[in-house]
Amino acid sequence: MPDIIHIDMDCFFAAVEVKDNPDLAGKPVIVGALPGSRGVVSAASYEARAYGIHSAQPISRAFKNCPHGVYLRPNGKRYMEESERIMSIFRRFTPLVEPLSLDEAFLDVTGSHRLFGSSKEIGSEIKMVTKPKLPLLQVFRTRSFWVILFIWLVMAFSSFFIMTHIVPHAIDIGFSPVESATILSFGGIAMIAGRLFAGIISDRVSAKGVAVVSSLIQFAAILSLVWGRELWMLYLFGLVHGLTFGSFGTSITVLIGRTFDLDDIGKVLGILEVGIFIGGAIGPYLGGLIFDTTGSYSLAFVVTGTAVLLRILLVALVKPGAPLEPEPQLP
Repeated sequence: MPDIIHIDMDCFFAAVEVKDNPDLAGKPVIVGALPGSRGVVSAASYEARAYGIHSAQPISRAFKNCPHGVYLRPNGKRYMEESERIMSIFRRFTPLVEPLSLDEAFLDVTGSHRLFGSSKEIGSEIKMVTKPKLPLLQVFRTRSFWVILFIWLVMAFSSFFIMTHIVPHAIDIGFSPVESATILSFGGIAMIAGRLFAGIISDRVSAKGVAVVSSLIQFAAILSLVWGRELWMLYLFGLVHGLTFGSFGTSITVLIGRTFDLDDIGKVLGILEVGIFIGGAIGPYLGGLIFDTTGSYSLAFVVTGTAVLLRILLVALVKPGAPLEPEPQLP
């Protein structure tokens, strides 16, 4: 008996538009006729469907239900290109592909099980490899890229600030150089745990949530330096700072992957490193300048804590792109 998989890519036209412009993610996107003209809806994103918008609906009714939606004219050539890309992926698993439309096809996988496993395993693999690949140049045109670049800058600013000045601060209080340097050792150990923890939680729950919580904890830890004068408090700070620094860095890396989801992610990360270099240069210099001016690190730590809070606002501005995944339906 033939083993057939039916694949239907829901909201296909709208999903392609979001793929090409990730800033549309999370917004009600309606592809079809423009408001004020005669015509119907060709496709609507899930966010638009929440307002009762569906395919073949008169555009006047759609606009009445959702006047703040993003209305776009169909781009048939672009949809054909994306359809051909996905159909070619289907043919990696079986030559027996019967397209029904741009966004729908039957796959006969009867002879594919030895190479690719069961029908369920094949369906899962297809979902993974057909995720959208945003063109590299398109990444640089998105707001999310520049927001993340600034996040890297602020993260490096606060972290290099602390790592450069925490030891001189502890020595000024009266602790030995060895005791003071041990603060960084505690931080390095905790950073490993933070990265592992954040990786697990970000994959299962929310990368944004991990970034926000770690920033809030780090903010409180930095402010504790204003009045903390005991060695154990400084060691505790080192542990908490290392844990949250590791957690934040990992969660943002996960967020980058989910936002851009492209083959050239290494290049994107490399360019984003520019933000780390800039922030890493500004942080230590500004900390030293504040200390030379005031004779105390208290104001410097407040400034650093404020930078950590700024990260939270920036993280909220990042909008991961909507995935363009087919839904395999097994007979």
